[in-house]
Amino acid sequence: MRAVALCATGDANAYELADVGAAAEAERGAAGGGAAGGGAAAEVELLETLLHTPAGGYFLLDDHLHRLRAAAAALGVAGGGAGGAQLERRARDALARCVAGRADASRVRLLVGASSGDVRAERVALPDVTAHPPLLLDDGALAAAPVRGVRLDTAPTPSVSPQLQAKTTARGVYAAARARVGAGAAAGVFDVLMHNEAGEVTECSIAN
Repeated sequence: MRAVALCATGDANAYELADVGAAAEAERGAAGGGAAGGGAAAEVELLETLLHTPAGGYFLLDDHLHRLRAAAAALGVAGGGAGGAQLERRARDALARCVAGRADASRVRLLVGASSGDVRAERVALPDVTAHPPLLLDDGALAAAPVRGVRLDTAPTPSVSPQLQAKTTARGVYAAARARVGAGAAAGVFDVLMHNEAGEVTECSIAN
């Protein structure tokens, strides 16, 4: 097990867009017995995406780590047992090193290998962000927020799907839902609103 911090800059939305393509490629590799070129498929990783600002630190850090520890325990991730204290220490270390010395805000992905227990953190710079968002939005803030187009999925995603039991880089069900409605490709369709077999609305593919 190891903890590393891989810090890079780029498009603030690149992680979500990359996730969709990577998930589809990983699933194709798994279905064919390996990734393209005969290599092994990439390891599935537990995933948390966090906002960091120099003044406020990590937004909702304890909540993110609580969810990560619960997922690690449920999936039997190395270092996630006995309350997950060891995993949390390595996660906090990777997060701290990822933003050390950064003067601008960051979008940070914290990833934990589901098989190896390896911990790593990646970042993209958010130069236009200066503070954490409010936990409660008033009418004025809602009115000023940008409008994003979403489309209701045309097919249910079964609630028993193992990919939905934890937040991971196994994004196949989300990539499929996005493809069904043309999210990211059709004009004005930013995301897909997913639902289960009981007709209950569950989540979007990338939006909170």
